[in-house]
Amino acid sequence: MAYTISLAGKVAVVTGGSTGIGRASVVALAEAGADVIFTYLASPEAAAETVEQARPFGSKVKAVRCDVTKREDVEALKAQVLDEFGKVDILVNNAGAAIRRAPFLEGEEELWEQSFQLNVMGVVRCCQAFLPVMLQQKRGRIINISSLAAATGGIGNSVHYASMKGAVNTLTIGLANEFSPHGITVNAIAPGLIDTPFQVKTPGHDFEKARRSTPVRRIGVPEDIAPMVVYLASDQASFITGEIYHIDGGR
Repeated sequence: MAYTISLAGKVAVVTGGSTGIGRASVVALAEAGADVIFTYLASPEAAAETVEQARPFGSKVKAVRCDVTKREDVEALKAQVLDEFGKVDILVNNAGAAIRRAPFLEGEEELWEQSFQLNVMGVVRCCQAFLPVMLQQKRGRIINISSLAAATGGIGNSVHYASMKGAVNTLTIGLANEFSPHGITVNAIAPGLIDTPFQVKTPGHDFEKARRSTPVRRIGVPEDIAPMVVYLASDQASFITGEIYHIDGGR
């Protein structure tokens, strides 16, 4: 029996969709048939490129500037999604960054607070915005993009970032426990080393050594992550919730 995934008729919201894993997720969701609204922050040019890459699949794809560290931006995003589509079926919380890298003893409280507001509270704000809509629908899919760093403590002076992704994992499990009885699944994907500007430009990290030490003998690409986003967003994944999926080439 052949299995295919169709997200036709579904509406997805993806945060941080202008580059990397976010962009690949937007394109893959559109290819599966979903209409997608994604957010960007700094580069409308990069957002336009994402729209262009998703255009051939015929779905509605739109970029919206949104700073997930600001509740008013998230509420405006929610209002726009509901005004244009009337519902939301899928939320992919991808927006996140290490802000900057610093040894633990040089990481001042401001760095930790900025990292918390982006990587943790950004997810919280988006979930609080869209979960009431999903509860009314009695159906929804939330997919949080975490990191292997939550399990390893991070590389390249990024323990603050790793700690935030650990919080995202715990949040994922807690939300699954609370909302899965209402038809809403909540899962996380924890990528390993992925060829994105965020990771590959890590100062001082030997990526050739990392490639050789990875069982599959390569560094991942965003397109390695996007299929799992589509699967977890689908009806086929309705019995999966509260899981943290490591996609890391066996690391």
